[in-house]
Amino acid sequence: EAHRKGLGIMLHLPMEPFNQYEILEPRTIMVSMKEAEIKKIVDDAVAAVPFAEGVNNHMGSAATSDARVMKTVLSRLKSKKLFFIDSHVVATTKGLEFARKTGIRFAERDVFIDNENNVVAIKKQLEKALHIALTHGEAIVIGHDRKFTIQAIKEMIPAFDQAGVKLVFVRDVVKSSK
Repeated sequence: EAHRKGLGIMLHLPMEPFNQYEILEPRTIMVSMKEAEIKKIVDDAVAAVPFAEGVNNHMGSAATSDARVMKTVLSRLKSKKLFFIDSHVVATTKGLEFARKTGIRFAERDVFIDNENNVVAIKKQLEKALHIALTHGEAIVIGHDRKFTIQAIKEMIPAFDQAGVKLVFVRDVVKSSK
């Protein structure tokens, strides 16, 4: 239905965090996995999300900090003509480095908007994104399909309109990594 309506479809790919106490998804990419297993998880996940245009990491501080894992993941995504948005959950991410090496279309998120699940906090994060967009020409935000997130976005649309900032799909701002 989303594809039929021209909406952006992305795969939220579970990747290993540094925090060993996080609850993991059943098919999380782990640093200890062999390359073939990582490729299989990527292939299965992409197949499970028809019409996906791109991928971002769910958690993943450990996996995105691992050069071998990121090279494998990004090479596989490039072969499928998908872009990658690094959720940038940790400063040691190898996302940009390996995006450049593989030539995949790539970007990093600027703001998480709904770490706190309340409208006031989400609107503050959206204001931060608005400031970044006005300063740098664009901002990439990550949020979830939650009641308060959707409400906060709807309430902030007039502020974005007034500032001349247009909300677009991430596919419209992701760039070649070269």
